Amino acid sequence: MYAATKTRFDVLFATSTLATRSASPKRSDEENLNRVYRYLRATKDYKFKILCDSMQLSASVDASHNIHADCKGHSGLLISIGGCPVFARSNKQKCVATSSMHAEVVALFDALPYITWMRDLLLELGYKQDKPTQVQQDNLSAIQVYKVGVTRTSRTRHIDSKCAFIHEKVQDGTIDPVYVKTDVILADVLTKPIVGSIFQKHFERYVTFPGIISRRRVVSPMKVKGK
Repeated sequence: MYAATKTRFDVLFATSTLATRSASPKRSDEENLNRVYRYLRATKDYKFKILCDSMQLSASVDASHNIHADCKGHSGLLISIGGCPVFARSNKQKCVATSSMHAEVVALFDALPYITWMRDLLLELGYKQDKPTQVQQDNLSAIQVYKVGVTRTSRTRHIDSKCAFIHEKVQDGTIDPVYVKTDVILADVLTKPIVGSIFQKHFERYVTFPGIISRRRVVSPMKVKGK
């Protein structure tokens, strides 16, 4: 878990998912754990090169809806400074989301304390954030709700308090949610098991960015069902 939360964000989803199975593990969980070990051994020489060109904070937030057996979703958060990833979080959501938009709202709501704390930390260190922190998300419906705030419609009434809180942070200049496509959002690899060429693409963008020594072909640290 230490490596996953500090420097190897590429195995963070796998380790966080396996942690939820510790109470009643199955044979498949043991196989996935061994797969993570093999993956880490094969990529143990990979190291980050910190090449920040600014101290501007940015974040990427994503969610996978209804991915767990109890129908709960999974959230992913990646915070970067000057384009360099410095903090990542991958966790099972605490409530059952009724839609993919709901899951995205929950993911950003849970991510806001970390983003706000990071902004305050940089301010204390003398790096004032003159612009709102740009937050990438891949759900246009969620971004539209953030701009409106409390809608009181039948589809969002149950999450109005979360939407109002996010809307407040947009209005006071703390964050600026922006839309990016799913296949390029950085937090995507933190929310679901990805394999094959898709994982390779994410690995080269997400793990090797801003730079890792080797660029040979890698295998996903977690096996998906049916693969």
